[in-house]
Amino acid sequence: VLITNQTEIHCLAVTYSRPGHLVEHTRIIEELTSAWVEIKQVWSPTTFVFTGDFNSHCGTLTGDDKYDKEYSDPLLQLITTAGLTVLTMAPYNPDHSPMTYGEQSCGHTSLIDLTLVTHYD
Repeated sequence: VLITNQTEIHCLAVTYSRPGHLVEHTRIIEELTSAWVEIKQVWSPTTFVFTGDFNSHCGTLTGDDKYDKEYSDPLLQLITTAGLTVLTMAPYNPDHSPMTYGEQSCGHTSLIDLTLVTHYD
């Protein structure tokens, strides 16, 4: 989503990566990276905000109780490449409640646990 006014352009990306789907997860991060590169070149936004339930298990960097190299490395590369600042949205929550998103009819829930931001002058 691009948000504009007369002097600034802001970009917002929201994502969900399903746990246990490494190929899909890697593709999501690759697509976010590709979109970041394209949007930066074409629109020169002032701010990028990436948020969602990444399920990247980056350990202490994101306040996660787990570390999983295969899942975290693609996200860590995006963070480094784009110069993003990590904002942890939710502390470790072993009982997974309350959820920030839920579809009650089928029992699917998600926790928006991470926001990554950058600001360009």
